[in-house]
Amino acid sequence: MIFLSPAKINLTLFITGKDKKDGYHYIDSIIDPVSLYDLLEINVSDDKEIVLKDKLNKLKIPTTKNLIYKAAKLLQNKYNVKKGAIIEFYKYIPDGSGLGGGSSNAATTLKALNKLWNLKLSLKELEKIAIQIGSDVPFFIRCKYGRITKKGEKISILKRKKINWYIIIIPKLCKIKTSLAYKWYDKDFVLTEKTTCNKINKKKYLHNDLQESVLKRNKILNRIRDKLSTITNNENNISLSGSGSAIFLLCGAKSNAKRLFRKVKRIFKNCYIFMVHSI
Repeated sequence: MIFLSPAKINLTLFITGKDKKDGYHYIDSIIDPVSLYDLLEINVSDDKEIVLKDKLNKLKIPTTKNLIYKAAKLLQNKYNVKKGAIIEFYKYIPDGSGLGGGSSNAATTLKALNKLWNLKLSLKELEKIAIQIGSDVPFFIRCKYGRITKKGEKISILKRKKINWYIIIIPKLCKIKTSLAYKWYDKDFVLTEKTTCNKINKKKYLHNDLQESVLKRNKILNRIRDKLSTITNNENNISLSGSGSAIFLLCGAKSNAKRLFRKVKRIFKNCYIFMVHSI
């Protein structure tokens, strides 16, 4: 069976604290799932082997490091599943872009194998498993517009007023490790007290606490953002998604998104450029 694995956009990302025990950050983020997908084709096998095939040869990592494989093995071991799976995946969401591709793949794998292995686990049970793989993974279990807090494990589904349209720009060969982006943030800002997004810049719809530290260290992304600001004459509708390297432009309507998409494609070379919408 074929399963769609969507990307996400962080409309807001506030860092609200840090756990001194494990070093992970507490966050408060509004996330919108969007219409950019990886594809996973998953079939059950009679033996216990998990076979993973990168059909587009995009990820240069060992199979055991892939979050799809980790999710499948975690589920298999936890519930002593006697069957295995052959998983072929087609990677269209650029790696290291802050769009949650790997986390989405892991969550999609959990949901797919829950169905194919007939485990009958609830979404809540799947979320508890997902947090063991990564902080972004639980969000993709329900994959609905919402707010995530704590270390990513607390998810509140929100009502979206309207569908958002986005232009996403990602420089090719530009990847940013999430852990590195947070280290940069820690170097630049000292968290002296716990803060919440209610105290910070409530009038601004888009906000990303990691953006300043990332753009300061990446001249390419900084130039892209400045150029977009010139094109749109409005820097308030431009933001970094997650830890980057994706920069997105929030558009009010499909017609405006189409016009800007054509313009951006002419201007930005050596970049992945997508026009997507909320799902």
